[in-house]
Amino acid sequence: RDRAINVLYGAYYGATLLALIEPESGAAAGIPLITGGLWVLGPFINPKKYENIDQSVIRASNTGKFLGLIYGGALGLAIGGEGEDAWKIPLVLSSIGSIGMGEWGFQMQKRQRLSEGHIEMFRHYGILGPWLGLATSAALGSENAHVYGASVLAGSAAGLIIGHRQAQKYPYTKGDVDNVSTLTVAATGLSLAVVAETLDEDPSSAVILIPAAASVLGTIWGQKAVKGVYLSNRQGSTIGFSALGAGVVGIGLAALFETGSPGLAIGLPSAMALATQQILFAKY
Repeated sequence: RDRAINVLYGAYYGATLLALIEPESGAAAGIPLITGGLWVLGPFINPKKYENIDQSVIRASNTGKFLGLIYGGALGLAIGGEGEDAWKIPLVLSSIGSIGMGEWGFQMQKRQRLSEGHIEMFRHYGILGPWLGLATSAALGSENAHVYGASVLAGSAAGLIIGHRQAQKYPYTKGDVDNVSTLTVAATGLSLAVVAETLDEDPSSAVILIPAAASVLGTIWGQKAVKGVYLSNRQGSTIGFSALGAGVVGIGLAALFETGSPGLAIGLPSAMALATQQILFAKY
């Protein structure tokens, strides 16, 4: 799975190239397929680079690729702002950032061999930080694209630093962080349901701070809960995918009720996901 996902990253890089050069020929649509294939041919093209690696190296590389998309895009937004072709800058820099951070993650893990839990903490906080930065700018009512890009970039840097420090304080397993992330998403979903119900009454942009705070509280709650548990990869994966399944069922039930309530559409699947997460975590 971790290797196959590189097809999507490669295809994205190829699509970025298409958007930049804007070719007139329809045959150029094959470029994303070519780059997608090339990005999983690494062990064939450069076998020496891939000698003596394990799954954690690929996972670290993919974490870098994913976070690089966010960080590069944020940098491009901070630089380019708004304009007719300003969208090209975040698009191009997101690909450059993804490629660069992916390679950085690969080489770093190949040399240092951080634990899987450490890598997952980078991923978790690497997403949480930009989300908090974005929420802060939205709460302040900013309409400036430069400000949004800068706030996401600042949140990204803070997230990586905090995630690294948290991982140094306690030996989290990958399963532990999977559980933390599942709890965080479910808690954020419940708070979004509250926001959806209050938007008609209080359209203030500051309400975005409610789900942002829920994300932080869910993370803190999750980290405290897993102390001394040491969930296995299988257990963490089972919790995550089971919560996802419960959430999808909740979406289906909300559709059957036909209430038209955005709060129910978000809250029911989030509540079912949270309940499933708690039941399985207690079992483990």
